[in-house]
Amino acid sequence: MNSRLDLLEKALACIAAFIFTGGIVELVLSGGADEISIEYDNTYFRVFFPQLYLILIGLLSLRWRKVLAVIRCNWLIVALIVFTAVSFLWSDSPSLTLRRNVALVGTSFLGLYLASRYTFKEQLHLLGWLCGVTVASSIAFAVLVPQLGISVGSHAGAWRGIFAHKNGLGDAMVISSLTFLVLAIDAQRLKWLMWSALAASVALVFLSESVGSLLSLAVPLTAFPIYRSLRWRYSQLVPFVLLVLLVSSVSAGWLWLNFDQVMISLGKDPSLTGRTEIWSLTIDSILRQPWLGYGYKTFWQDGLEGPSAYVFRAMGVGEYLPPHAHNGILQLSLDIGVVGVVIFLLGFWRCLLTSIHWVRSGGNGLCFWPLLFLSYMVVTNMSESRILSYNSFDCVLYFSTAFSLGQPLELLEPLKSSPVADSKALTAKGYI
Repeated sequence: MNSRLDLLEKALACIAAFIFTGGIVELVLSGGADEISIEYDNTYFRVFFPQLYLILIGLLSLRWRKVLAVIRCNWLIVALIVFTAVSFLWSDSPSLTLRRNVALVGTSFLGLYLASRYTFKEQLHLLGWLCGVTVASSIAFAVLVPQLGISVGSHAGAWRGIFAHKNGLGDAMVISSLTFLVLAIDAQRLKWLMWSALAASVALVFLSESVGSLLSLAVPLTAFPIYRSLRWRYSQLVPFVLLVLLVSSVSAGWLWLNFDQVMISLGKDPSLTGRTEIWSLTIDSILRQPWLGYGYKTFWQDGLEGPSAYVFRAMGVGEYLPPHAHNGILQLSLDIGVVGVVIFLLGFWRCLLTSIHWVRSGGNGLCFWPLLFLSYMVVTNMSESRILSYNSFDCVLYFSTAFSLGQPLELLEPLKSSPVADSKALTAKGYI
């Protein structure tokens, strides 16, 4: 009986996580419309998500002692959520900020539930099932229902699978690729299936024709061999890291000095499709209210009647009007100011250091996931605004990963082997 209940609970967790991806529902509600002119009645989301939050509260209350233990280990993440939640006190639209704060807190509930209910290994296995369903259903939509699964209009021909926008498919497949990479390395059986799912995920990234997603995938995959070197002895690791830093610094400096020429040679706009202008105007707006920002997710909402009017008028009313800052840190600065950004960066830095500790201390491939995911977050938030996005799957993953990283390593089922003591075993398994 208990095994059936556990299986049912895992199925519900996967369904809840799938809902946060926005897959299928947004696409069906929009009727497969052109991605630029997507409009649909979002009553479904306004009604359903609060019910989902209540269900999550119920599940959390069943194991309240473990939940409190996880919260105590992650005070920086909790401080970020609380600080964001009270931003309605200084918001220009307090009622709107309050509603969206409720959604953000509800989003954190799913991340907290996953981290407190399941071991890290179980979380990644659930994520693998979710990604597998997403891959299979996206292929099915594109092949069997192309009027929905393939983009029309300005991005005609690009696959979007079960998502309303091709970038949605691209980003989901980046997560899927990283997930199946670590699962394939760690798999004791059905390894071929994990590698096949990885190949399908990468293929869908290319079929989505999302340049941002390609970059978000390329950076973690390119960095993966470097991350594996973290398990070397210090006598080997330190010179290698110094070499990598030197090469990276020289490459970044060269790219900075020759950025326009590089973008033109690639056939791309040096302004990154207007993003550089948005960033410049956004920084001006941040400097007007630097410390606490304008309140969570309100800056862009009132158009020419709100604080974003300066940005819109400077860009030209007839031009593209951005819905966000197209940069995670800049958007966060607008939302909760420098104080909130500092809290986030402190928490992110702690997660990064703990991720490195996991790689060096753990003996299985799953320990690479946090570092790969954090790398994805850094890259994707250079041109998008995904940090602390309510009802967002990226946000759920960040919360679940951060809450998991805050717990003692031995509670999360890593192998306890030392990379130095067991280097032969790790080499045999292909980790170093």
